[in-house]
Amino acid sequence: MLRSLLFLPLLLLTCAAARAALTNLARTGTATASSEGYGAIAADGNDGNLNGTFGAGSVFHTLNETGPSWWQVAFSGARYLDHVRIFNRVDTIQGSVGNFRVIAKLGATEVFNQVFLPSNATDSNNCRAWGTSALRGVQADTVRIERVSNSNPSAANFLTFAECEVWGSTTALTPLLSPVSVTASPPGFSTAIGEASDGDIHGNYSAPSSLSDLALA
Repeated sequence: MLRSLLFLPLLLLTCAAARAALTNLARTGTATASSEGYGAIAADGNDGNLNGTFGAGSVFHTLNETGPSWWQVAFSGARYLDHVRIFNRVDTIQGSVGNFRVIAKLGATEVFNQVFLPSNATDSNNCRAWGTSALRGVQADTVRIERVSNSNPSAANFLTFAECEVWGSTTALTPLLSPVSVTASPPGFSTAIGEASDGDIHGNYSAPSSLSDLALA
């Protein structure tokens, strides 16, 4: 019994250390882009400053271009990815981060490529941030945000946002725990109880749940 009690603090410390290993990999990565415009540089997209006002000097912006506009961050080596967050501009709603791909590569090999919000945008309804956990567990050394079209769904022929975070670890991630049971008061508005624990982190009520995307108002 005494041995079990002594082991418990060690187990809790081990679990805490495993959780602490998840970091924003983009902060130490090297950012590049299809272009840099209006005084912005690629590094504005991963400088750790979430200020979404362009005049504050930390918002990324490409030139007006035919496309596809893109921004990417490269790490110093292979990393295990967990989720991506994009923080929008707050001084205007332009819809430039819409109908876009999240692409991950390991060397020259493309290991993840998925289109998100094909008829919407991350700043719709003045949402401040968006994210996806769809690439959880993918091993990559580069992550790119790339518009599918610079004219659809938004006519904005550029890409702009305040910050892109890529969360992950240098070591393999521990799988998420699967709940044994989930209960709640009666769900409404065509929702289901299981949607609160399905691994899909999107918060946009109208967005398809299969996209695993997040929109925070």
